[in-house]
Parts: sequence; structure tokens; C-alpha cells
Amino acid sequence: MTTSPAQARDAPSRSPEPQRIAGVLHVDLDGRRARYICHRFGCPRPVEGPVTAAQHGAVELRAFIAGVRDAHRAAFHKETDR
Repeated sequence: MTTSPAQARDAPSRSPEPQRIAGVLHVDLDGRRARYICHRFGCPRPVEGPVTAAQHGAVELRAFIAGVRDAHRAAFHKETDR
């Protein structure tokens, strides 16, 4: 019996290729503070933030959480799409 590549890829026990973690978004449990850490080698600005609701306001905090990954990649790694 043979398995198609799609079936092998979608099987929970098989991974077609290792997944790289390029960055991590940290948000505290209360949702009042966030920061982004880039794990790419040689990144000129590996830490974005922290942004807090107390200092920056809830709207700015939500905007940071929603857009920091793409903004960081565009500004420091010249990437615009996922």
C-alpha cells in the first residue's frame, strides 16, 4: 500500500520538513503587556517592545499584537509576505 504525499503530510505522526521558529510574540495572561522576540541570526533589533496598556493604551497594545510580526519582518528582514 502506498501513501500519497498529501496523506503523509497531513498525518499527525509525520512531518514533511522541520518547522523553524523565527520569532515569538509574548503576551501576558492579563493582556496588558506584549513584546516580540526575533530569533533570526544577526537580527539588528531582536526585541520589539514591551508595549503596555498602562503606558501606550489598550488600542495601541492591540495594534502592536496584531501587526508586530509583519512590521518587524518588513523593516529588518525585507520580507513582506508570509
